[in-house]
Formats: sequence, structure tokens, C-alpha cells
Amino acid sequence: MQPALIALGITLAISVMVVQMFRLLGKPQNLGSASGLNPCGNRPNCVCSSDARPGFHVDAWRSPEDYGQTVRSLAVMLEKTRGVRVVMLQPENGYLRAEFTTPVCRFVDDVEFLCQIDGPGSTIQVRSASRAGHSDLGLNRRRVGALHAAWLKQIKTDNAPLGTASPKVG
Repeated sequence: MQPALIALGITLAISVMVVQMFRLLGKPQNLGSASGLNPCGNRPNCVCSSDARPGFHVDAWRSPEDYGQTVRSLAVMLEKTRGVRVVMLQPENGYLRAEFTTPVCRFVDDVEFLCQIDGPGSTIQVRSASRAGHSDLGLNRRRVGALHAAWLKQIKTDNAPLGTASPKVG
């Protein structure tokens, strides 16, 4: 019985160290800014509307609001999403960055939005990337799709002006 408990303890300790190593090594890289979102690297764990490569490209979104109001509305929408923390909100630049943390292993993915004036509304550029690992098995593409569906629902069903609540940052 003792050797089995020791082996189990060693296995758990190694598992915790591996997860922590991925968290420490996986600091955000290649993030964009108010001047633009960076395209994805070569690992299949990222999607971006400014990346023209078929395996990495996702379509940009539309907003009926100006870019500052759109960023605030996106922040309010993200606050309703489990496992998300808005870490940078710059309405004056149309930029927002959020961190998505997986519930079990606590891996962190970075999601960025850059809103730009486009006619009477805004175009929303979006990027979602894993910090660690090679492949995400399509998680970031599914996340962007789910967020886009939530965004479309919000702009269709809100009777009040978008983003009237004050979003939290940090």
C-alpha cells in the first residue's frame, strides 16, 4: 500500500509542476495594441481577423456603435462570461485585452479586440491565442465563434444603448 501512495504522490507533484511550468512560461507574447493586432505565429493555437492565412483567419465583426462605446460594450459582455478577466481596456484607442482561464488546468488564453471606425459604426478586429502548447484542438476558433454569437445576440436584443454599464478592469 505504501509504494502505491508514494507513486501517486509523486505523480500528482509532477502534474502540478508541469501545469505551473506552462503557466509561468506562457506569458502573453505577440500581443497587439491600439495600432493593430499581430497575426498568429506558426502554431495552430491562434486565430486572428488580421491574419490572412486560411488556418488562422476569422472574420472581423461589426458594431453599430463608435469604437469607444463598442469596446466598453465588449467589456460588459465579457464580464458575463465564466473564466474571463478584462486586463486592459482602452476605449480612447478602441482596444481591449482579456484573459480566459480554463477551469481545470488553469491555462490562460489571451483574447484581444481592436475596434476601428467604419462608416456609422465600427469594425471589430479579434485575436484569440493560447499562451502554451502547440495545438488547441480548435478551442480559440470555437471561443471566437461563441463570443461572436453572444455579441450578435447582445446588439440585437439590447433595448438600451450598448455598454451603458461600467465594465470592471483587472
